[in-house]
Amino acid sequence: MTHATRVLGVDPGLTRCGVAVIKGSAGQKVSLLHIGVFRTDPGDSIEQRLIATDDYIEGLVDEMEPHVVAVER
Repeated sequence: MTHATRVLGVDPGLTRCGVAVIKGSAGQKVSLLHIGVFRTDPGDSIEQRLIATDDYIEGLVDEMEPHVVAVER
C-alpha cells in the first residue's frame, strides 16, 4: 500500500499569498484539499504583514500537516 503525500504549495506575496494543499500518491489522481488566498492590508507595516502571513501559513501547516512545502520563487 502506497501512502499519500500531502504538499502545501505557496505562491508568496506581501499583499496576496496564494496557497494550495494537494494529496496524492504514485499512479493515483491528485486530490485538492485546500485552496486560498491570504491578503494583508497594504496600509499595515511590512513587519505586521509578514507576521500575519506567517501566522496564516503556520495555521495551515498545523491543520493540514503537509509532508512537503513547495514555495514558488
